[in-house]
Amino acid sequence: MRIETKDKSPQRLSDAAEFLDSANANFFSGRYKAALGNAADAAIAANDAFTMWFIGKVATADHLEAVKLHKEAGCRLNENKSHVLDTLLDMRHIKAYKAVAVSKAEAEMTVRQSNAFVSWVNKKIEEEKCRRQA
Repeated sequence: MRIETKDKSPQRLSDAAEFLDSANANFFSGRYKAALGNAADAAIAANDAFTMWFIGKVATADHLEAVKLHKEAGCRLNENKSHVLDTLLDMRHIKAYKAVAVSKAEAEMTVRQSNAFVSWVNKKIEEEKCRRQA
């Protein structure tokens, strides 16, 4: 874990959007392993933005740490999506790093979940910004 200020959160949201664009493009081009990897990278970037914004921390390379920090940040909202993050990180570990194929269904599921996760993170950060301005 490392300390990170919330002012870097917008850059990680931008990174997440870029990875999602790649995930979607790869999926529609039939590059399923790349789509899965990009979808997981989008979720990681969005989670960094989420944890930076709400608790001022980001995970290092440890996926378990990322899920733990997500839950900690989620406590501020009484809501989290740790199960989605955990699933995406597991799929990345099981499929993207190994000499195995990724099916269309697996890629579609990860891209869909990542899109929803990134959207949720954006929504939660925007809601918090609005609360602070009120």
